[in-house]
Amino acid sequence: MSKLLLILVAVFAACNSQKKVNLRKELLLKIDFQDSFHNDTVSVTINGYEIIENVVINSAKVTGRTELSLSVNQENKMMYIEYFNKVKKIKYQSYDKLIFGIRINTLMQALNYDILKGKYIGVNKGNNDSLIILQSTKPYMYE
Repeated sequence: MSKLLLILVAVFAACNSQKKVNLRKELLLKIDFQDSFHNDTVSVTINGYEIIENVVINSAKVTGRTELSLSVNQENKMMYIEYFNKVKKIKYQSYDKLIFGIRINTLMQALNYDILKGKYIGVNKGNNDSLIILQSTKPYMYE
């Protein structure tokens, strides 16, 4: 009986580890809201879907970043947008069909990016609530 129980536990563990491998998602984009935000209200849409609505963010003086960061992952034909320990799921088409809208306070703007410049995007606030977009092939490092 104990051998049977041991075999069942081993089979169950093998099945669970296989599931974890299959659930691996590919990172499409990582968007960090970085410098010059001071009590600014931010909303983000992707392909017209509201992802984040009216979140107030502030940049840390030392690190130059906010708490708002979005990881956009793809698995099969779905996109998973992770932020603040939440996940939103929307249909995925392709890189060239991703349209990001970012509203800072009252100004709605398109997030213009070139995927060839890297999948790590830094969003900074410029004058009059404009966006300054940085891109990198490597993740941004913060202290």
